[in-house]
Amino acid sequence: MRTIGLLGGMSWESTAVYYRRINEQTRDRLGGLHSAEVLMRSVDFDKIVALQQADAWDKAGTVLAGFARDLEAAGAACVVICTNTMHKLADTVQSAVTVPLLHIADVTGQAVKAAGVKRPLLLATRYTMEQDFYLSQLRVKHGIAAMVPESRGPHQRSRHHLRRTLSRDRAGTVAAALSRRDRQGEGGRCRRRDPRLYRDRSPDRPGPYRPADIRFHAVAR
Repeated sequence: MRTIGLLGGMSWESTAVYYRRINEQTRDRLGGLHSAEVLMRSVDFDKIVALQQADAWDKAGTVLAGFARDLEAAGAACVVICTNTMHKLADTVQSAVTVPLLHIADVTGQAVKAAGVKRPLLLATRYTMEQDFYLSQLRVKHGIAAMVPESRGPHQRSRHHLRRTLSRDRAGTVAAALSRRDRQGEGGRCRRRDPRLYRDRSPDRPGPYRPADIRFHAVAR
């Protein structure tokens, strides 16, 4: 079993989901009382948010790179960034270590392609939807042209937790509006819990919701 290094705390709610699902899938695969071998470096999210708001991504990259080196030195065989947004700094983190960084957009892209979806809808934080670091990874490496809500949509009022702005019903409304275009499925994560928007199938909600982190945990095990 490989030791997984988690860069967490961004937010701690997100990190808790990663930790739980990694261990659930380890138990399901190995049986008995097996659990994952995990190392975690958790940051003070308030400090990271301040750097985001100041557009000081280089300083945030220095922080995460240093923590990734700590994980590698402690024995981690791979590194996972437990959030979509901070994958903006994925190249910085990877360049700081010799072990692989498992990029969430790569795992998402593989799952979306396996499902035969070419135009998924990405629901994520404002940074992730408005900037190109996640979308370009899907587009360049996987040939997936993901869609995002319109710039004047309700996500504009959310910086950190989509769930703070979009309730299950409102997020479903955004997705339903885009489904009238050529969207085929949804991908992404609400940090605090999975927004299971499409348990109730309807003509306005034809696409499946695919939480990116579920596939991601399976690869990290």
